[in-house]
Amino acid sequence: MIEKIKYLHGTGLQKGTAMPRDLMAAVSIGRKEMTAGIANSFAREEIENLSGTYGDPSMGEPVEIDFLEISVSNREAISVQAFNRGITLLVGDSDEMRRLHRFICVLEDELGHAD
Repeated sequence: MIEKIKYLHGTGLQKGTAMPRDLMAAVSIGRKEMTAGIANSFAREEIENLSGTYGDPSMGEPVEIDFLEISVSNREAISVQAFNRGITLLVGDSDEMRRLHRFICVLEDELGHAD
């Protein structure tokens, strides 16, 4: 069961980190705010099986960054970072990036934070 989701979306890199410099969205939700749509998308896209970094920070300027940190009961937190999601989806064939994209779209739609 999802306990908490932290989602950051932005552009540019903070000096010395892989976090967005210019935030466009910063969301933190707990179990009470979790919608069925978010929980269903999390399960359908098998987000619990993803972790690490996806995409290529050198594919665009400024770099686009999506950062997800998801706390799930009975396991370590899931941390996922996606660089240049849009470009990667256009030029690549990454199932992981497609799954992340679909989950992030549901997250943004459900919370009313779509770009």
